[in-house]
Amino acid sequence: MLVYIAGPLFTEYEAKQRLLEGDVLSKCLKDNGLPFEVINPINLNDESDPDLDSVKIFQNDLKYIEKADAIFYDLSNEDSGTVCCMGFVMSQFMKGRKVHVYPVFSDSRLNRNYQGGLESTKGLNSFVVGILKANEVKIFSSFDEAFKQFKMDFILK
Repeated sequence: MLVYIAGPLFTEYEAKQRLLEGDVLSKCLKDNGLPFEVINPINLNDESDPDLDSVKIFQNDLKYIEKADAIFYDLSNEDSGTVCCMGFVMSQFMKGRKVHVYPVFSDSRLNRNYQGGLESTKGLNSFVVGILKANEVKIFSSFDEAFKQFKMDFILK
């Protein structure tokens, strides 16, 4: 099983969160005795590589994205790279690719002040939300919620 984690990596918090997600997924898959690979872009590209550029980063990530059985997306900040990755995969999904997609919008403001949650016109791109909803992809409010669904989908303890 190949699991890919997509999300922003620009702050200390974001980097720690991606590492935590990778650890949680790896432990679960190991505990279930499955052969697996968890691809976390924070570990994928060697920042000390003098030849590392945007093309190399794209090519490194894409080879795993195209093979992934499951992909987790942190869309809370609508990071352009994460959204681009999701758009690419959703295009394949709409053409029949079998991939489990776990989009997460973990913004505590979505359910307050009568703003309408994911249908709010404030802060969320309706196209991003719409492509998921139109394809009946469940949207999660936290990584933990998405992880629980992942375990159910793959019948993991």
